[in-house]
Amino acid sequence: MRISDKRGFSSLFAAGLIVLLSLFGFAIASLVMTTQSIHADQLLYDRAFYVTQAGLEYAMRKIYEGVSPVVVSPGMGFGGGTFTIAREGRVVTVTGVYNTSQVVHSVTSPSQADCTEFDLTDVDLNNDGQNLQHIQFEKICLEQAVIDKIVASWTNPGSEGLRKIRIESQTVYDEPPVLSGQTTELADYIMTGNNMNNVNEMRFTNNMEGKTFTINFMMGDGSAESYTFTPD
Repeated sequence: MRISDKRGFSSLFAAGLIVLLSLFGFAIASLVMTTQSIHADQLLYDRAFYVTQAGLEYAMRKIYEGVSPVVVSPGMGFGGGTFTIAREGRVVTVTGVYNTSQVVHSVTSPSQADCTEFDLTDVDLNNDGQNLQHIQFEKICLEQAVIDKIVASWTNPGSEGLRKIRIESQTVYDEPPVLSGQTTELADYIMTGNNMNNVNEMRFTNNMEGKTFTINFMMGDGSAESYTFTPD
């Protein structure tokens, strides 16, 4: 090979190497930029996620305080971001926003049955065994809870029936007698505060002494709680 040919080959090789190195450098720069962009997006997402979690904690706290958890736009600030809270039925949806990133998370709130505590430890019968009394209950969360109906059943049922129910001063059922295992439709008893409520009268047509009762309390949202007991 002549010297001029060697020089030409060297020049071409050098030029090719420069092009290759340029392309490699461009690829590295693009990769670095992409990685940095992904990292920045991940940081924004993480912060939006934590804002959303703060919104969920806020919503649950409000529900257990008996206050509406709804937060409308522009939202409530937290950690440099904001969150809004919507509710449809029992589904609570929190949207957390941080800069350009947004995270949405939904949870199911407690039911009315979950938020109502019943106490049947002092239940007894009076008036010749015809009146069941001293069933107590209270609302411990949500803005309100509604007792919509009950299903009362008892051992060794016969012709006897449940004919009247009074909660505090409100008569929620009055005739005709309802037999064991049948549904008693009540005038809705609405609880809005956290005060204790008393069933002052659950009157039957016959003496009910010696019977074991099961009462299913059915709430306004379709949830229910059932209790079995034998009165003193």
